[in-house]
Amino acid sequence: MTKRKCRSITCNSDVFTIGNKANGRAKVKNKLCIQLPVCPGDDFFLDLETIVSICCTSLGGGGFIALDSLEASISGPASITSIQAIPQKDCPDGCPEGSISGFLSPDGKQAFVIWDDFLVECVLHEGGSLCGKCVCKDKKCCTLRFPLEEDGEVPKNQPILFTGAIRGFASLLEGCGGPFTGQFETDISIEAKFVHCKHPCCRSKKKGDKRGLLVKENLVKSETELEQMKEEHSVRMKDIYGEVIMSSPDFKKTMQSPT
Repeated sequence: MTKRKCRSITCNSDVFTIGNKANGRAKVKNKLCIQLPVCPGDDFFLDLETIVSICCTSLGGGGFIALDSLEASISGPASITSIQAIPQKDCPDGCPEGSISGFLSPDGKQAFVIWDDFLVECVLHEGGSLCGKCVCKDKKCCTLRFPLEEDGEVPKNQPILFTGAIRGFASLLEGCGGPFTGQFETDISIEAKFVHCKHPCCRSKKKGDKRGLLVKENLVKSETELEQMKEEHSVRMKDIYGEVIMSSPDFKKTMQSPT
């Protein structure tokens, strides 16, 4: 007789797309997963898997799509204890060591992650289209793990709601999902609840995965520091984006077009 698994993985997925299959596209695919049931007293975790990809169907196209930050929050009887980066064997790493920073609020209810090099691109080529097939493509992945613990100050019967807003920037020519040059934001969330402590799956304590801490020092920031950090990052990104927009082929074509 096959032994039935006590726990299962529940996921929510979301795909943000610029362009379409025929004329080229850039995509950000997010999958947010949690292992259920969630037992009182256990350490548990959420995994956010993000895949960024670009496909250009025209030899005259080119461009890039990049992610720069994740702003996450959790409500209910749980809090975030750390942020981890989990390597993926079957996909180029979008968050290698040294290219990502993560911070938590003192109560563990907010997390802020900054990517420095989560970017995919296709270089501009000369020529025509190839019937909707990718003449250039690129892909990178990043899985973030958020170990969680029970927040004893909130009643266990309330739902645990995790939400994340992922922000980025794309500059794409026609044939790669464009013309598009600008910032974008995509959201994802998942909800769970604690089961009763007498639940069959809660008889043996299951501890969360402690491997690969993303930030080992200065992880926790005060509310003021966290908000200041977000504001400074937003200003810095606007400056960078402004320079990219002004130097992008799409922007130059617009400026050179007759009025």
